[in-house]
Amino acid sequence: MLFFARCVVCLLLSAAAARASSSLIPISSDDGQGTKDIVPGCSFGGKYYGMREEWHPDLGEPFGIMFCIRCRCVQTSRKGKVDGRVSCKNIKKECPKLTCPNPVLSPKQCCSTCPEGAETPQLNVSTTADVGLPHAPSRNPLKPAEILKPAPLPKQSNDEERMEKTAEEDSEEDVYSVLLTGSQMYPPVPTAAAARGRLTLWRKNLHYSIQFSGMTRARVVRFTDRLGTVLFEHEVRGTSQPLPSQVCGVWRNLHPVYVRYLQRSMVYVTLVTPSWPAGEIRGKVQSDRVGGLETFGSLLTPKADDAHAWLGAGGEAVMVAGPDGTSVDFMVMFKGLWDGKGNSLVPVHLQLTHPGWNITLRETHADITAQYNEFAEVWTNLTEEELGWMMRGELRLTVTAGNLEHPREISGPITLRQTCDTIHAVLSGSQAFPVTETGAAGSAIFHLHTNGSVHYQISTAGLRSRVISLTLEFDEFHTGARRVVRDLTSTYSPFYQTATGMEEEWDLLDMHSFLHSDLWVNVITEEFPSGQVRGRIEPLVYNGHRARQTGLPTVLAGVNVFPPQRTGAAGHAWLSIDGDCSLHYEILVAGLNRDVDTSVSAHLHGFAEIGEMTTDWQNEHKMVLKSFYGSKAMGQLKDIDEELLSHIDQGRAYIQVSTKRRPFGEIRGHVQIPNRCHSRHNLYEEEEQHSVAMTPDLEYERVKEDPNSCYFEGEYHGHGSTWVPAYDEKCSTCKCQKSTVICDPVACPQPDCYNPVIPEGECCPKCPDEIQNNQASRPQQRNSAVKGRKSGIIVQQETEGCYFDGDKKFHGYDEEWHPYVPPFGYIKCAICVCEKGTNQVTCNRVRCPVLRCKNPIRVNPTDCCKQCPETESNEAPRTDDVVKEDWRHEEEDSDQSFVWPTETTIARTGTKTATGGCRFGKDTHRNGESWNPKVPPFGVMKCIQCICKNGTADCRRPKCDKLNCNPIDVVKEDGECCPRCRGK
Repeated sequence: MLFFARCVVCLLLSAAAARASSSLIPISSDDGQGTKDIVPGCSFGGKYYGMREEWHPDLGEPFGIMFCIRCRCVQTSRKGKVDGRVSCKNIKKECPKLTCPNPVLSPKQCCSTCPEGAETPQLNVSTTADVGLPHAPSRNPLKPAEILKPAPLPKQSNDEERMEKTAEEDSEEDVYSVLLTGSQMYPPVPTAAAARGRLTLWRKNLHYSIQFSGMTRARVVRFTDRLGTVLFEHEVRGTSQPLPSQVCGVWRNLHPVYVRYLQRSMVYVTLVTPSWPAGEIRGKVQSDRVGGLETFGSLLTPKADDAHAWLGAGGEAVMVAGPDGTSVDFMVMFKGLWDGKGNSLVPVHLQLTHPGWNITLRETHADITAQYNEFAEVWTNLTEEELGWMMRGELRLTVTAGNLEHPREISGPITLRQTCDTIHAVLSGSQAFPVTETGAAGSAIFHLHTNGSVHYQISTAGLRSRVISLTLEFDEFHTGARRVVRDLTSTYSPFYQTATGMEEEWDLLDMHSFLHSDLWVNVITEEFPSGQVRGRIEPLVYNGHRARQTGLPTVLAGVNVFPPQRTGAAGHAWLSIDGDCSLHYEILVAGLNRDVDTSVSAHLHGFAEIGEMTTDWQNEHKMVLKSFYGSKAMGQLKDIDEELLSHIDQGRAYIQVSTKRRPFGEIRGHVQIPNRCHSRHNLYEEEEQHSVAMTPDLEYERVKEDPNSCYFEGEYHGHGSTWVPAYDEKCSTCKCQKSTVICDPVACPQPDCYNPVIPEGECCPKCPDEIQNNQASRPQQRNSAVKGRKSGIIVQQETEGCYFDGDKKFHGYDEEWHPYVPPFGYIKCAICVCEKGTNQVTCNRVRCPVLRCKNPIRVNPTDCCKQCPETESNEAPRTDDVVKEDWRHEEEDSDQSFVWPTETTIARTGTKTATGGCRFGKDTHRNGESWNPKVPPFGVMKCIQCICKNGTADCRRPKCDKLNCNPIDVVKEDGECCPRCRGK
């Protein structure tokens, strides 16, 4: 009997998986083409589950959710890469034995429980007796649920909880290090190359900077587990790297499993080179031994031209400035100098030399146990000359191991800490002593050179009086006094409001403070003798964003807003436009909403806009970039109007950040990015004049070359396109989403009769009377529109009836169907009809009948209307309770129908049919729909209007009437979107 039950469970689960894979689970391309798995996990029943996540499977009608079956996504390894496998088991037999006389089985529960007041034993959950399930590897590009163990659904957080969470994420930063050598490869690689890396885990992203030596270039950075399973790969492009001997990158959205791997030192990094395609050097990622406080560092490699060199060995030295300013604490780590086995002592000799002067400055001897590969030491009483040489990168560290006859030697230069980070400071009044609110702001960018010099570029805006002093200063922790480290006043230009220069010959402790966020930039003016704007110098981790590589950022100040804002907030932003005319931006702010909530004063809760400045300032055109929390925001804006691109090109544009206190702008900066995107329309016209007309074959070739296209049934289909598959032209519709094919079965409306039948050649059942009435109006060429399906291009013939672009099918007059709306599939809460005479498709929302039971349920997850459960009675609703409602508006807002464009109207108006919706926040909007966006914590932004255009949300402020009064008389009341003249 138990065997029979297990077989039934296996069959049900297998059938559910097969049914889901035929309609919901992405279909692989015929030739195996497709994208690589972005994150490991499992796909089941059209849903994606993260590694180790547990759930109860939903087998659909008539079974529903199987609460006595528990499924789990377990990790497997296939072809060297992590994958997921669904494993399910029956937990019914693990229910506890009850001693109460009348046990109760509650809904959505597997085990019976005792009535209230009686004690119920706990469920004994084991980890055995898995029910096998066909393997369903995931190719879903969506991020998996980041859950390691099943837990109750979290409560919806409010704005304060969200900002507190952001504050914690901003402050949490884990630092790791890695030493890569050829000796750690398997098998070992005899190479003179080595590398050292620093990795920072921040907000689930792993930012890494790797410095290498002894090889020309790295081709791939590969992250693996200890078994060699590939977790992540980064293809290195030379144009994106700051220095030729560095590799910089970001591993985004780490799965919680991989975060645990990092914390347990179970992640390895391999550098792949053209000479060694399997990897030349490798190392294990470990927690940074000095907590990220490195002042100097050295990468140690063997001599490549020495015949007796110990190839495959390598090491690193990490040095930290001592508190007295004349000593250096250091730790030396090495790999491959000996086999690392046994307890015998290995003599190690350490030398600090000046190659230019050919002198030895310091020597250290130590005997190290063979099983250890590191030791620590302190150099004290370093002279000013020695410290100067070390600061300028003129000294060299040499480590020699073994006896004098056959020494094993590695060496390397000592340099200041080298990373891919950007050193910057945002200058604001909120950070000054005392706090100022004048609308002034500043921005500072620093570049540390290998010779110890620091190049700086500082810009200010809105300073109301003459600059008296521009300094770098240090805050004394105990006394609270401020000590001036460098005076930059002589390089400040009042006309350009900038300071540019180079600072050399740094003190050891001052340099250490500069590298570890202990120095500040302070601007003192006549009006503010203690400082008008001030900002902390701190590193900004490398994130791969192209905008930061284009030059200096734009200063964001309150004085640039119209009308000017007296605020203590400030910021700066990097912006660039790529070859596809998309805007890349990265924004950093300080001091927003300080007076509103001091507990989150360093974290932004506002939204950013980009707009154009015109003489008619009341009629400025703006586009919302992003609403965000925290002090940083970055992203990409596509489909920018050519008019706005022209303003950006000519320097008549701005970027602005608004907040709850100042919803019409708190800080703003001027934007000018040279580009030719605004003239692309003319360029396209010129190209068309000198080229042949675009044919379906040429368009098909373009789709074929697109990496997001899909290959299915021997043909390529463009991303976002829909078509009728050849294997089921009647009852299926397929769509392409980023190289993934998803086919949905047709959703049929419920006929309003007791004896429906399925007509020959159709998919959905109909009433006999409806079939007779529609015989004469049935289109004769209904299948002619789906024969030429290349890339979704329809070759259509003249016919009667309506062609619906969503499901790519013809429908007869008065025929009803559920609309197919990519990328959402069939919408069961709407019914469309083809109107005779106009050939127009009208779609209406389904109004559900009024239920009089207390606990209505939705029998199937895809059902539109709820029903009363069988245990509760419900009076039969009147037939006129089930009516059609307008799909575009709410019930009380409209009594008109939504006319869906057909091929006839498309040809007449020259517009494209709707093929998708827009995702804005947590809401989904149909193509052509307009709405006022909801931006937490402000609520609904009544002065911003969004419209969904071909899958992209375009948000703008309303155009206000031009005012003829003096700007002094311009006022703007709360709740109004446009300014007006005083007294009118």
